Amino acid sequence: EGLASVIEFRVNQLTWGQLKDNLTNIQYLLTDGCTKGRFLYLTPQEVFYFEPLTPMGEAGTTAFPNAVYDAQEAATCFALGRHTATVFHAMRTLEHGLMALAIDVGRTYDQQHWHNIINEIESEVEKIRKTGPKSQDKDKRLGFLSGAAKEFAYFKDGWRNYVMHARVQYDALQAESALKHALSLMMRLADGLSRETLEAASEAMVKRNAV
Repeated sequence: EGLASVIEFRVNQLTWGQLKDNLTNIQYLLTDGCTKGRFLYLTPQEVFYFEPLTPMGEAGTTAFPNAVYDAQEAATCFALGRHTATVFHAMRTLEHGLMALAIDVGRTYDQQHWHNIINEIESEVEKIRKTGPKSQDKDKRLGFLSGAAKEFAYFKDGWRNYVMHARVQYDALQAESALKHALSLMMRLADGLSRETLEAASEAMVKRNAV
């Protein structure tokens, strides 16, 4: 407010002496304000991640509304240089996708470790592979399901097991890699799973987290 009151004048109505006094006051207020606060500079890359509204894209945001918070936090943490927190929130985001994948193959993801639920999913995928006639639709679904299960196994072994147990710290390159891959997987799940599966997964996550 002090700065605003100082700059509300018309330069052509001031003498050189008055202008000098006003500029001196502005300099003092700016200096005083800067010493009492902190200013954050973000690079263009960091600005891209800072508080994005839809880090999972429109489809991912619609499909996984309960994951939006962690997806946004993961992106914002990366912009602020909180790289280990980025990985942490990215793994939390993936919880919602893993729930949806489990439901799609008829499994219940309650409190199992990732290792166990991923094994259960892969077991169901193998059952699908062995039953029913061959078809292009079946092959497409098998490719999608097995690929998604393998990606979750990759995240488990490469990121989640470490960040959830405070075993490591991550740098910018590692954090951005985890973030990009996690968001990409969530968007593919949003595109590849049915609306019914996604809605059921959303409800299941709400119930599980309420316990």
